[in-house]
Amino acid sequence: MQHKPKIHNIESLKRTRQKLRKGSTTSEQELWYVLRNNRLGYKFRRQQSIGRYIVDFYCPSLHLVIEVDGNIHGEVFKKKSDSIREAFLVSQGLRVCRYHNEQIRDEIESVTQDIINVCSSLDTSLSTTPDPSFPRRGTS
Repeated sequence: MQHKPKIHNIESLKRTRQKLRKGSTTSEQELWYVLRNNRLGYKFRRQQSIGRYIVDFYCPSLHLVIEVDGNIHGEVFKKKSDSIREAFLVSQGLRVCRYHNEQIRDEIESVTQDIINVCSSLDTSLSTTPDPSFPRRGTS
């Protein structure tokens, strides 16, 4: 049996991952508040490296990647690199969901519901029931 090369959290990308976590955008912070601590019934990791790429959020049990796109992702050069990146992630058996900063800022409840729906569709065990009634930051 041949050993597969390690592609997750490669040591050489550790400092970059840490810098990205410390420099998260407001939208990434807002979405992390929703995803962290199993709030939706699944464990998510933030700034996970997969191959040479670092994804915003990753749920290992569902093989789900969630990316938060800022304005730069609309640029032609970035669209091409995003499509190459996404093709690699899909080739690794991962599902990729993308949300724009504005969606997260203006429609966090619908983004959250969409993520819950995606998780439910990917969860073959259906053993967890996400709780959509989590408190939103700054409320309660």
